[in-house]
Amino acid sequence: MDDLNGTATERLQQLARIDADDGDAAWLRAQLTSALGAWQDTEDELRLLREAREDY
Repeated sequence: MDDLNGTATERLQQLARIDADDGDAAWLRAQLTSALGAWQDTEDELRLLREAREDY
């Protein structure tokens, strides 16, 4: 199966269409690892933005 592409929402929709019995476990693991890595990167960026923001 090809790698997922598009926004996070589109990627989740593509994953939802995969039949669990027919899916390739290694491919699925790679996609989930990629998604979680991107999520972690986003959380790190948001944390840095929050720390840089001054409260008034």
